[in-house]
Amino acid sequence: MRPLATPGAIGVSLVAATLSDLLLQGRIRVEQGRIYPITGRTDPAAEPFSTEFLQVLAEERIPRLAEVLRGVRIDLRNEPHDLYRWVYEHTRSGLVEAGLLHQQRRAVRGSRYQLAERELISSIREQVNGRVRHPHDPADLTLDVLCALAWALDLHTILSMPCTAHEADRSLRDITGRIPGRAGPGSPLAILPHLIPLVRRTVADLARPRSGVDQ
Repeated sequence: MRPLATPGAIGVSLVAATLSDLLLQGRIRVEQGRIYPITGRTDPAAEPFSTEFLQVLAEERIPRLAEVLRGVRIDLRNEPHDLYRWVYEHTRSGLVEAGLLHQQRRAVRGSRYQLAERELISSIREQVNGRVRHPHDPADLTLDVLCALAWALDLHTILSMPCTAHEADRSLRDITGRIPGRAGPGSPLAILPHLIPLVRRTVADLARPRSGVDQ
């Protein structure tokens, strides 16, 4: 696996992963395309970034899900700076300082980032591959959410999988579609099959050339 990604793709995937994590934690819900923090929780979120993100959501006053994903599109250099971009850049710097990301500076184009722990990457890949092979076996919901994100980012088309890309696509689609039923009635995770297509469209938009924009 070549653990490299452009800043724009990292931004979209990081926010999508954070939203999914907040759904898993029962911190947010999505209704009619808008994100609502679930009130009554006084304990901090599991990750510092999640806590910061919740604060950003509170400042935005019930933002639209699609706007949150588009707001982190840091490759859109000509757009005004927004809170989501700031959260992403702040978190990215923290990961670099902690040694979890290696920054690769380039003279002409923007920096690229490489994950430091290759063993962790291999472990996660093995878990996803195992789930793709056996999509109907019992599994932790966290793993299924990870598979849904892998499908959203089309990782099955570029990484080594235990089957063809078409078969992996079908398996990941099935895993994603069954998450609401596995999560149970009223679970915030019921929105996940709607979140994933938004992520897919946003990531696909990254590939479209933008004249005059340095990525």
